[in-house]
Amino acid sequence: MNPFGLDRVAYENRPEFADLDGDGDLDALVGSYQGELTFFENTGSASDPTFGDPRTSPFGLTAHDRGASPAVVDIDGDGDLDVFVGFRSGEVFFFENTGSATDPAFAGPEPLAFGLQSVGYDASPEFADVDGDGDLDAWVGTRGGDTFFFRNTGSASSPAFEGPQTNPFGLVRAFGQSRPTFADVDGDGDLDAWIANGNYVEYFENTGSSSLPAFGGRRFDPFGLVAYSGYAVGVDFADIDGDGDLDAFVGESVGEIVFFENRPALVVLPEPTPTASPTPTPSPTPTPTATPTPSISPTATATPTPSTSPTATPTETTAPSPTRMESPTATPTETPPPTPTPTPATPSPTATEFPPRGDLDGDGDVDGEDLEFLLREIFAPSPGTEADVNRDGRVGAADVVALLDRI
Repeated sequence: MNPFGLDRVAYENRPEFADLDGDGDLDALVGSYQGELTFFENTGSASDPTFGDPRTSPFGLTAHDRGASPAVVDIDGDGDLDVFVGFRSGEVFFFENTGSATDPAFAGPEPLAFGLQSVGYDASPEFADVDGDGDLDAWVGTRGGDTFFFRNTGSASSPAFEGPQTNPFGLVRAFGQSRPTFADVDGDGDLDAWIANGNYVEYFENTGSSSLPAFGGRRFDPFGLVAYSGYAVGVDFADIDGDGDLDAFVGESVGEIVFFENRPALVVLPEPTPTASPTPTPSPTPTPTATPTPSISPTATATPTPSTSPTATPTETTAPSPTRMESPTATPTETPPPTPTPTPATPSPTATEFPPRGDLDGDGDVDGEDLEFLLREIFAPSPGTEADVNRDGRVGAADVVALLDRI
């Protein structure tokens, strides 16, 4: 965790990697629950990164609300990188780089630029050319789990985003919040979709094409991408070690950043099956002819031993992955861990309502994570909060009692 000199940054880290200073290696820009943006300059190289001391609100990037989620792109085609930041309020702010590719300086933010709209709390923007027309389209994930698509009907240098589509191209509502990113990790020439939902990483393989995407069945924690000390609240892909493939970084709710190096899949080839020596034709004499015995039995073919875990091999997509993400104990699974079954004595609030009252983090259940969310809102309230559990118009100790009753 926190590799290459990256430091833990507050809570709910959302990392983004880009060459902000134009020196040929990837730097890190990290958003957090507190709303601040933290910059780590790569003082190493493109193949051997070393991140320097953190800098808060760098280059004129300022916080405007809690829950900062950055996206770094050259949206206006002028050769330098601009920054979009989504916040808890649901707005996405645009910071134009008025400096240069090597010495960035960001102008005062413009909310909802180029036709973007506010579509829900905890806006998480991402930009990718999913339709292959040469310009960047916009995607915005929200706390409710929906992912909104804004097609760029302008150009690569003069973007114009049309009204949003909800969960297009086969995407479905995430199990929790939605913080999307797009990357061609399987190297087939089109962009696949990845969503950090506040608990797991969801993966949708693009079974269409680079100009007409079609996202296949959802898989959870694919290729071993899991959060270790918290919950996955952000994911980004970058070739951080310069070996030609995409590595993964997962931001966690407790503030850690977990690094997964992309290594070639380990292929175990079976040993060739030996061919038995032919049995000679029996002699016409009553004395039998000895048959040569082979040195290896024909049934001694080595075969890889299958895993005994019923969830060890994902089966929802037909194309095998050419890569695996290296992590200490990560194991890809098809479905998220089962929700604990409530006892008859304490019926679950989800039995009669969805989403259940008290599900403050939008993950479909009421648990300790919602209590953590409520305590944060009591001591550091943010606009548009939905933490009034007992519906009395105030957020305070009474809501803690009400929430504990529902847990």
